[in-house]
Amino acid sequence: MIHPGDLVVVHHRRWGRTVVHVHRVSWDGRYIAGPIHESERGEVGTPLIVPRFGTHASRVDISATGTLPLPAAAVPGSTTEIRRDILAAARAEFAEYGLAGARIDHIAQNARVSTDVLYAHFSDKAALFREIVTADRDEYFGALTIDPEAVAEFVGDVFDLTQSHPEHTRLITWARLEGQPRMDFEPDGDAAPQHLLAAIEGAQAAGHIDSSWAPLDLLVLLFGIALAWAQFPDASSTWNDPATLAARRAAAVDAANRLLAPRR
Repeated sequence: MIHPGDLVVVHHRRWGRTVVHVHRVSWDGRYIAGPIHESERGEVGTPLIVPRFGTHASRVDISATGTLPLPAAAVPGSTTEIRRDILAAARAEFAEYGLAGARIDHIAQNARVSTDVLYAHFSDKAALFREIVTADRDEYFGALTIDPEAVAEFVGDVFDLTQSHPEHTRLITWARLEGQPRMDFEPDGDAAPQHLLAAIEGAQAAGHIDSSWAPLDLLVLLFGIALAWAQFPDASSTWNDPATLAARRAAAVDAANRLLAPRR
């Protein structure tokens, strides 16, 4: 089966010699683009479909028997699958190195696509980074909830999420360092933090927490408490000892309780 982005190798006989043409299937899958590579090596035979892995036309190596060496992992994929693989690889690369340090060739290699396939989906590295940061923000806020009757436990949940998925904190930090637009607290689908603000407002209305705080100010302060250890400048503060983590989590929740206590 031919998929969008595949290369199709066709052998022709022309003026008594064999000519090999390499065509690319359009990204909408509607047509095959006219030859992007030509070689006199190869034999007349059935057209060969080259999956999306390693599809730099200049690197196509036609052997004397008209075959191409393909990695065992090279399998055709739908446009949706290709995009998913690129985003997963990009997320890991950007979390580790940020926008400036990330390398497109590393992302393409880990996604098992060529750089030309990657650029067919994303115009440049900055556009890919913005999409990753936006998706990460939505996933991050979507994973969190606030119980109006136990708001302080939200700090513990954020603490746990930071430990289990440190890439969230790294991407947020890189986004700030790279000068990306701030993550506005505006409705942007189910993953936007409006549900967190609504829970705080409900807790204030019920008298569970101090109502003198602006809900947004309080939400930011709660995040600050939860992320305090992750953002502490001393690298030695990052421990994996369960007892230490439990003590720090408890301290963060206790600090939140003191902050939230209704004023007498």
